[in-house]
Amino acid sequence: MKRLNGWVRLGIVLSTAWVLLVSYIYVDELLHHPSYALRYHLDGYFGWVEDSEATKGAHAGSKAKGQEFSERYVLLKPTFSAAGYFKLTFFPVIVGWLGSYIIIWIFRWVREGFRT
Repeated sequence: MKRLNGWVRLGIVLSTAWVLLVSYIYVDELLHHPSYALRYHLDGYFGWVEDSEATKGAHAGSKAKGQEFSERYVLLKPTFSAAGYFKLTFFPVIVGWLGSYIIIWIFRWVREGFRT
């Protein structure tokens, strides 16, 4: 059996750490909405559905204060999106591994050209 070299082992550790960290952040954003990261950076990676309870509360609160609040205005909450989760979690790992191997292959190919 072929042993893995140090760079491959480092890549495996970093890839695993990335998947675990991003998975934690993804679930944390779902549970603790609204947050700065979700509002400004990660909103495209979630599905969004109407939050009827929060919308009703906002309508009732504005009416109690005598403020105008459009009935068409609804509040949204994030939901899990498999495509968004994959793009955020696994796509960077796949691109990193492919990019690394392509760069190594190109470097070796150029180096071989100078040897002959």
